[in-house]
Amino acid sequence: MGEQIHFGGLTSSMDLAERAGIAEGWSGVDLCCALGAGMRFLVRFRKVARMTGVDATRAMVDPGVQTLCGGGLADRIAFVEANVLRHRFAGGKVRFRVGRDAWCYVEDKPKLIAEAARLINQKG
Repeated sequence: MGEQIHFGGLTSSMDLAERAGIAEGWSGVDLCCALGAGMRFLVRFRKVARMTGVDATRAMVDPGVQTLCGGGLADRIAFVEANVLRHRFAGGKVRFRVGRDAWCYVEDKPKLIAEAARLINQKG
């Protein structure tokens, strides 16, 4: 499974990205990004131009940033430490948003989905 530790591993990630039609050159945001493995996957395998990950804890953000050092992805991936329900991220136009297993830990699912929709619909 490597970095893709969610159910289905790398095969699942490839399938979901294909079904979502995530294309080369797009920019996205990963809500509840953890260590950023999903963002690294999208940049490497889908040739996404830019990803921003939002996670609530420094314990996830700091190691995620460290994985970018020396990996040639630091200019294309950024981390934001914030609560995904209250961060009001405004990092420019977002073509897509991702979120995987960690969404199960967010209690207010309707608010999380509304925030994801807001990010996609914002004018960048």
